Amino acid sequence: GHVYTTEIDARRAHHAKAHFKKANMDGIITLYEQDIFELLSKWNHGEVDFVFMDAKKEEYLQYYEQVLPLLKKGGIIVADDVEKFREQVKPFLDRVSKDQRVVYQFLTIDDGLALIFKR
Repeated sequence: GHVYTTEIDARRAHHAKAHFKKANMDGIITLYEQDIFELLSKWNHGEVDFVFMDAKKEEYLQYYEQVLPLLKKGGIIVADDVEKFREQVKPFLDRVSKDQRVVYQFLTIDDGLALIFKR
């Protein structure tokens, strides 16, 4: 498999790349230093199996709508901090809980996780 990730902060991206290299994982992890929406708008790596969302909470719904079409059937989205930031992610949680394309489960682990399985 291959891992794709984004980090818009140059300092964090630099540290992440150093850690990938130190762990001998730099050949299987691609870090894009750009806005996720810019990356998704021209995504050319096919379908994905797994998405971990941990970014601007008020944009979770927009992330979800752009990522779901790229997710394979049976793929999983995990959204982090959904309990801690419940008000900011409310539109996202409302949409996911009613979306017939997915199965949704809320977990009270840590600051709350939303597990979303694509049908």
